[in-house]
Amino acid sequence: MSPTAPNPIIDQPALALIRIAQQEDQSKAALSDAVLQSARAALNTWQLQGGVLQLPPTSERNRLLLPLLIGLLDATQTVAAAVADNAWDESHPIDEQLARDYAKQALRISNDLINATHCPDARNWSLPSMTQKELV
Repeated sequence: MSPTAPNPIIDQPALALIRIAQQEDQSKAALSDAVLQSARAALNTWQLQGGVLQLPPTSERNRLLLPLLIGLLDATQTVAAAVADNAWDESHPIDEQLARDYAKQALRISNDLINATHCPDARNWSLPSMTQKELV
């Protein structure tokens, strides 16, 4: 075997790694596209006034988190739709247990958000006065 001739024992794993890297690059590009599409959808869903998303009144900390949550959920929904579309296009269903696990995670997210609506509302509180009267 000459030094310039390809070595089939070494080249096959190398080619396999190159193929895997190319598939990962394509997956990253598809994910990037999905995130961009969902970000555009989020901006179209919420009314823009002065370049800021108009959300219902909320706490200072949640005012920063809610736009992020909107973008993440929109991206998640876009990616999930892409997974379903790919499964149908390729006639290759995803694993049922995996789908159930994702659905459980989505339910936990829903429960956390619903839980956030049931906390006490500090906007209705007042501080004790100097007369030592109880909180109103």
